[in-house]
Amino acid sequence: MPDELSNNIPSLGVIEGRFDYIANETLRSNVAIYTRHIIFLLAISEEENLGSLLYCLYKDIIIFTASVVEGVLEYATRRHVLEGRAKEDVFGQAKKYSEIGVVRHDCDEVRGSTLVVAEKKKVYKYNSGDEITFNDIIKAANNANILDQQTSKKADNLRAMRNKIHLQTIKSSEDLFSKKDVQKALEYAKVILSAAENKIKDLS
Repeated sequence: MPDELSNNIPSLGVIEGRFDYIANETLRSNVAIYTRHIIFLLAISEEENLGSLLYCLYKDIIIFTASVVEGVLEYATRRHVLEGRAKEDVFGQAKKYSEIGVVRHDCDEVRGSTLVVAEKKKVYKYNSGDEITFNDIIKAANNANILDQQTSKKADNLRAMRNKIHLQTIKSSEDLFSKKDVQKALEYAKVILSAAENKIKDLS
C-alpha cells in the first residue's frame, strides 16, 4: 500500500474506538476491520483510469457497508432482548423437525421404504441456531423500537442494494453501481448506525 494512501486511513485501534459502544470484542474488531476496508476501497476508487474495476470497487463498498450495518443492528437487537426491552420472538420463528419414530409397511406402494415420523415445532429464531437474515434483523430492530419506520426503510433500501450483486441480474450498464449509489449507501449506514448506537447507549 503506498505511503500516501496508508497515511490517510485511520488505524484499526482508532476505528475500534469509534465503535466502543459494542461490548462484544470480536464483533467490535470485525466491524472495525470491515470499516477500515471500506475506507481503503473508497480511497482506491478515487484513483484515475480504473475502468471497469470501478464497478467492482463500488460493489464491494456496498457489500461491506451492508455487512457492518447488519452486524451492528443484530447486536443492538439482541442486547435489547437480553435487557428485557424486546421479546425473544422479535426475530420471528423457525420450524424444527425431530424424528419420533420409524414406520415400515408391506403395502406395494411403499414396500422396502422407511417412513419417518417427525414432530414439527416452532422455535424462536433468536436462540434456534438457524440463520437470521438481514430482512429478519431489520424487522426485529423495528419491532424493538431501535429503528423508526423511516430508518427501517433506509435499512431495507441498503439490503436491496446489497442483494443487487449477482451477475445474472445485470441486464445493462444502468444496473451497475455508481458513485451516487455508494454515497447513498453510506448515507443510509450513517443514519442507521447512529440510531443503533443511541439505543445501545440508552441501555447503559
